[in-house]
Amino acid sequence: MRMNTGGAMPTIDMNVMAPAYISIEQLIATGDYTYATLCGAVNSVPYEPGYLGKKGFYHYLGSRTRDVKLEFDGQTIGLIQSSAPMSPGVVVSRKPRTGLSFRAPRLAMTIPVHATEVAEVRELGAADLEGVETQAGWRIRNAIRDLRSTWEWHALNGAMGILLDADGSVMINYFTAFGIAQPTFDMTWSTAGTPLLMKCAAILNQIEDALGGNFNPEGSGATNGIIPSTPPLVLCGRTFWQKLMSDASFATAFQFFQARDQRYLPLREDMRYKDDFEFGGIYWRQYRGSTQQTGQFIPAATAQVLINDLPGTYLGYFTPPEDVEDAVNKPGLPLVATVELMEHKAGIEFRIQSNPIHIMGRPAAALQLFSSN
Repeated sequence: MRMNTGGAMPTIDMNVMAPAYISIEQLIATGDYTYATLCGAVNSVPYEPGYLGKKGFYHYLGSRTRDVKLEFDGQTIGLIQSSAPMSPGVVVSRKPRTGLSFRAPRLAMTIPVHATEVAEVRELGAADLEGVETQAGWRIRNAIRDLRSTWEWHALNGAMGILLDADGSVMINYFTAFGIAQPTFDMTWSTAGTPLLMKCAAILNQIEDALGGNFNPEGSGATNGIIPSTPPLVLCGRTFWQKLMSDASFATAFQFFQARDQRYLPLREDMRYKDDFEFGGIYWRQYRGSTQQTGQFIPAATAQVLINDLPGTYLGYFTPPEDVEDAVNKPGLPLVATVELMEHKAGIEFRIQSNPIHIMGRPAAALQLFSSN
């Protein structure tokens, strides 16, 4: 997977941004509403990433356009036929490529704060009356938290192969874009006689087939940079996890895993969300991401396979907004802010915008686990 960039793009540090830090309250008090200062204030609000953000599956870059153009060449590894001395051998020609273009969704929130809203309202836990800057700072931080939660939602759905909006509608279907069928694996929970370890081996085989020579299921720490050195990760819905725990071999292994670091109070700590549990050459974890709008990010009866350490699989780009004069055609930042003063100084209105796109570069490996019975 390649991107037509027209030049190098900066890697984005999600916590420390280039513009100098200034608190939101100080920003409002001084009235320094330049583009750099506004972006510095909103991007410097401490970032508390979700699970995928902490794991670093996506390597984010800043794009200069909202349309991200990619070239796909299949990412396959082939064998070289032997040849006679002095012959040219295999002639390497340009592989056929498919040009793809994806448009980053626009996430924007407007935060108006009227002077009448804070009239005669005291600061929480203080004797002083509340100012517009305090109320605005509180609302802006909540808005930034919601935007960053949406990044996690987009990141997970992008990794699952279908990028969904907050209402569940499809924004981008990467299976359709790449011209492949959505891969699935049937766990057939109610069918006796097939050990769970054999199912794990079948899952690894399907992933290996999807990635061709780009996958090393043994996690032997291969030095080839394109081969992952860690097992794949499976994020499980609640019902799916319960089915795993009902398997005697899985339950026994998890019991030892759970007691490993609990020498004095074994089995007392809930390990579902603390560490990834390895079984059958796969990391397993119950995933708890959810919002009131979407419910659980992972449907309860399913699980999703993610590939560790394979460059080009999960692509993240922050693109510039098209409706902000100071930001257009500049390298995208995670958050961009604008501000308007209301007529007659009746208040202040902030707008915070983010234009991220999370791309699944190898949708053939976006394997969903389910059970047909």
